[in-house]
Formats: sequence, C-alpha cells, structure tokens
Amino acid sequence: MNVTVIGVGYVGIVTGIVHAYLGNDVVCIDSDKQKIAKLNQGILPIYEPGLEELFYKIRDNITFTEDYALALKNSEIVFVAVGTPSKEDGSPSDKNIREVVNYLVQHLIKEDVIIVNKSTVPIGSGNWMQSRIDEELKKKYGTKKLFHIVSNPEFLREGSAIYDMLYPDRIILGADNEYAKKKLLSLYEPIVKRTFIPPSHIEEVQYESKPVIFETNIVTAELIKYSANAFLALKISFINEIACLSERIGADIIDVANGIGLDKRIGKSFLEAGIGWGGSCFGKDTDALMHIAKEYDINLNIVNECRKLNYDMRKLAVKKIQSELKIVAGKTIGIMGLTFKPGTDDLRDSPAIDIAQELLKLNAKVRAYDPVAMERAKIQFEGMEIEYVKSLEDLFEQADGVVLATSWSMFQKIDWNAIKEKMRFPLLFDGRNCLDQEKMKSIGFRIIGVGR
Repeated sequence: MNVTVIGVGYVGIVTGIVHAYLGNDVVCIDSDKQKIAKLNQGILPIYEPGLEELFYKIRDNITFTEDYALALKNSEIVFVAVGTPSKEDGSPSDKNIREVVNYLVQHLIKEDVIIVNKSTVPIGSGNWMQSRIDEELKKKYGTKKLFHIVSNPEFLREGSAIYDMLYPDRIILGADNEYAKKKLLSLYEPIVKRTFIPPSHIEEVQYESKPVIFETNIVTAELIKYSANAFLALKISFINEIACLSERIGADIIDVANGIGLDKRIGKSFLEAGIGWGGSCFGKDTDALMHIAKEYDINLNIVNECRKLNYDMRKLAVKKIQSELKIVAGKTIGIMGLTFKPGTDDLRDSPAIDIAQELLKLNAKVRAYDPVAMERAKIQFEGMEIEYVKSLEDLFEQADGVVLATSWSMFQKIDWNAIKEKMRFPLLFDGRNCLDQEKMKSIGFRIIGVGR
C-alpha cells in the first residue's frame, strides 16, 4: 500500500520504517527541515535497538520530504504521528493536530483516504477532525469528498518499539465505517498472520498468540490509550508506595513484588520499585487525562496521587543521599544513566535529570555518564552545571557517592571491586534495585536501594 506518515519523532519514524519493512511504499513528512535532511543522508533522529538495521534494509521503500503535496499525492493511508505536548497548565495541546488538518484540507485529492491518529490526541480530536475536514473539503470541491478518520493508538515501549509493532498483544481500531476497518486490517495482515521475516535483533518472541483485533468507536479508542498509560503509571506508583512501607518494616520490596505478581490477575510487569517512571508518555498523559476529566466535573484523585508519589520518589532519592553524606555541598556525586529507561536516548521527564537538578541546588558537584545519550544531554540541558564524563571510571573517580538512575545492562558487568577503589566514599544509591545488595556490601559499598 501507499502509506504516508506525518511526523518523524519516536512514533512516526518507527511506524514508517516498520511499515516499509512489511513491503509498503512509505513517505514520511515533517516540518523540521534538519530532521528531513539528516534522514535523507541516512542519519536517524533517535536511538532505538534494531531501527538502524531495518532502516538500511528498506531505504528503497521509504521517502522523506517536507512537501505535503508530494506526501499525499498517492497516499491510501495517512498516519498522523505528531507531538501533542502539554500546555503550561498540563492540558494537552492540539496545535500540531490543527496544523496537520490545515495541510490535509489543502492537499487531499484522492477519494477514500484513511487518516489514522497514532498520536495520543486530546479526546474528541478524531470527531473534530472528521467534521472540520469534511466541512473544508465540501467548500473546496462543492460536494462531499470521501475520507475516513480512524483512531489506532500506539502502545510502543521505547527500547522495544520494533518488537511491539511487529508482535503487539492487541490492535485497537476506533472507526465508524467498515471500509476503513477493512483497509487497516489489510495493512496489518502481515503482523496478524506473522508472515514477515523477524528482524535479526529480535532473538525471542514472547507472545505465541496472535494479536487481538479490538474494534470500537473513535472516542473510545482515544480514551483506551490514555487509560492504558494511566494504569501502567499507577502500577509503578503503587509498588513504590509499598516500597516506602517495606523499608520501614524491614521487608524486601523485590520479594513483595514477585509475590503479588504471581497472581495472574495482577501480573509481574510494571511492579519494579525505584525512582519512578519518566519519558514522554506517562507524565504527559496522566496530566492530560486529569484535565479532560475536570472538563466533565470528574476528579481523578487516584491518578493525581499517582503523579505526586512518582515525582516525590525523585526527591526521596536526594534525601537518602543527604542522610548518608550529611553535608552534600561540595561533594562529588555521579549519575549513572541519564535516559528515563534503558534502550533509548530519550531524556524527557527523566528521573536522573531531576535528581541532578536537586543535587545542584544543594551545591553538590554533579557528574554524569550515559552509554547513548551524552551528546543529546549536552544540547538538551545546556546551562546545567553537569560534568559529562567519558567513562564509568571517570564517573567514580574520587566520587563521594553515585546514583544508579538507569538500569542499562552494561552496568551489571562492571568490575565493582576495582571501581570502588576509585571512590572517595563508597556510597551507591541503586535507584532501580538492579544490583545484588549482598554482593555489593561484601565488596565494601554502602549501598541503598528502594524498599530494601
């Protein structure tokens, strides 16, 4: 099929490359001239495991442009994957969606084009887009021109985005007519029937069953996306709250999480205590959901508390370091990992950055190391007095404490005996509970975890 993707951020670029890999002819469009120029030079705007491999395999099937007329000329399906950032009050902005709609009404020329919202759009956007485009095209052509709006939210995890696209557990289709549903089901057929060759970086398929196709209306699909992210955020905040109790009574939160996760009604995923969630979705989407609910006089108290606890966990990490060092001013603290999770270079709403900022407020000297996001961090946080070091050895050199903020797998393979000797004081705060505490204690570290 001829597929257009509007927006080449995390969702857009993965969507475009994967659909090209599945044999479609894809055109990606973005207003960011620099991004488009780099993509045409073969330079990806993000780090995502396996993405570069797929990109070079499908270069003949994908085009990058700033020209809407070119992008929409032959398109059968248009994926809208633009950002929907929060406004200052936390409500979701529809500015980018409105801009896309303006371009669509100027350049849509084919009948029966399907416009698919991949972005997490403000609830009601799909129906608004339908009426707005309908109205403008009728003015332009003097008659009703057929097109179709579908809500098909993405559920991609950064670091596992390609796997999640190729092996989803469900595909949500919010559409109000059968033609659009059938067309999208045809597009997704290789994924549903697993007729593609798995990319080489995917070593194991966790789900043997095929994805569930869940059909509903547009506004319900939009709410499903917000609700799914809010629930996952709630699970993490819940286990972090139990972790605080666990510390006080002498329990181990890892065993607690494993024990309750064995209940199939609960499950083990997203029950990992630590310094909390971050990234571009959970914070933005929970805030947006609360604002949407308030418009209908509904207070989502549990979501509000979930957010508060999440951001309190970052402050709690700093308080624990203060408690151990007594005086933080003038002390050298290293931050291991800057991204909000491993497997990505995304720094948005990263707990590591908030912790670094809090330490700087206390006049600590802050160093940082991340295996993939160093250059992005230097640009994104220009002006923050962070010393970016080239290696873990440099991070630990004469440090008074180190915060493990991102659970990169390479951090498990460190020669801890050797690296401890570089420190002025062997304080290690394991913000992700990913280290063997007894082993670290036997080496001589003063190790602190979350809920342990």
